[in-house]
Amino acid sequence: MNKQQAQTLWILFFALLSSVVMYVVVAVVVDSQGGPQGVDQGAFDLELLQYVFLGLGAAATVASLVIPGLVIRSEPDEVLPFQRLFTKKILQWALAESIAIFGLLLYF
Repeated sequence: MNKQQAQTLWILFFALLSSVVMYVVVAVVVDSQGGPQGVDQGAFDLELLQYVFLGLGAAATVASLVIPGLVIRSEPDEVLPFQRLFTKKILQWALAESIAIFGLLLYF
């Protein structure tokens, strides 16, 4: 992997990481304005919803570790070509980002 390819991976990583920070900013801004409005929390079983999102988050965590290795197979000592490494990292980071989306959905 050359310097430009490594830089591309880092840019993608920080772009996805910054989106997670933006989810936090959205939640903080909404909370500072009184929280989500117009939602009758009695209509939802929030405890059940918390368990559902906890399970989805745990599944996404495991998936972000397992699925890329299943999709992009390689030998233990093999150096992956950039295209395959790029695909593997996108899969990992997208699945990991979904955990933050579950948290934001749970907040709302």
